[in-house]
This record gives sequence, C-alpha cells and structure tokens, in this order.
Amino acid sequence: MKPSDKYILKSEFRSGFFTQSYILLAGTFIGSIVIYFLLHKKTGTFLTLLISLVMFVAGLWTYKKLFLDFLTEFEVFPEGIKVKHILHKKSVFIPYDEIENIQFGTFQIENLNGPLTETIPEMTIRLKNNDELYISSNIYGNFFSLAKVIIQSYNEFHVNKKIDETARTIYKNITGNEYKSKQ
Repeated sequence: MKPSDKYILKSEFRSGFFTQSYILLAGTFIGSIVIYFLLHKKTGTFLTLLISLVMFVAGLWTYKKLFLDFLTEFEVFPEGIKVKHILHKKSVFIPYDEIENIQFGTFQIENLNGPLTETIPEMTIRLKNNDELYISSNIYGNFFSLAKVIIQSYNEFHVNKKIDETARTIYKNITGNEYKSKQ
C-alpha cells in the first residue's frame, strides 16, 4: 500500500535535541582527554591511553544509542505512517493494518533519593512483525499533536475498514453476490 500524496502531520524535533546530543558528544571527547591527563603519571601511558580509549568508545556507543538511533522522521498519512531514518535516508511506509497495538507510557530516571528527570511521555507502536517504534516527547517537539493524529488516523482507518466489511456482508446477504468495486 502506498501513501496518499499529502501527509496529515510531520514530526518535528524538539528544540534543544541536537544541542543536547552535541553536548554529550563533546563531553565524551573531553572526558576521555581529562581521564588521560589525570591518570597518565600514576598508571603509565599505555594503561591510561587504553582506559581513555575504552571510555571514548563507550561514550560513542552511548551517543549512538541515545541519539543517532532515534533520528527518525514520522509522516502520518490516512493509510499509515512513513518512517524515515535521517542518517540512512531509508524510509519505510507502515500501513495501519501492520500495527498490532499502540501503547502510551512515561519514562523517568530515578535514583535512591528520588527522580532525576521530569516524567517524559512516550508512545510505543508495536507492529505485527514484533518491531517497535518509539515516539518520545524528549525527541519530538510536537509529540502530543503527533500522538493524537496517529491515534485518530489509526482508529479512523480501522472503523472505515469495519464499515466496509459490514457493507460488503450486507450486500452479499441481500444480493447473493460479492460486491465488486467499480474502480
């Protein structure tokens, strides 16, 4: 199934999302350099270099998991959702028929003393092939509009599908024939 020509709503990244990601990347680099200069006289150059390198690689992995993997753009259509990964330029259209369910939840980082962050609303779209799409207010500035339009479009699609199936059943019961579209 292909989407119609015009989308209903397109996701927008939260202002500050990219700044936050650059700060983490810079912190990874600067932290590795600081560790090197703090430890190189005590543990020797090779061990310090190894520790700094491991810390830098761990920081890059964290950066990838926290930011690069979430650089996706969503376009909501009446027939489904187009998901485009910004770095890979790869996009896939997901018809509403392929969605198993949509769930809402919240995310908050806590420690023993209590919450460290504000509560962050999130939406998980679980597909029939067991893949999941995560949409978070921490990433998208128009999260609430996006969630509302996705839910409305998803429900409208399924209601229209059910109405169509019911109409076909009634037609078949009355005429004894299958309904054939004139397209």
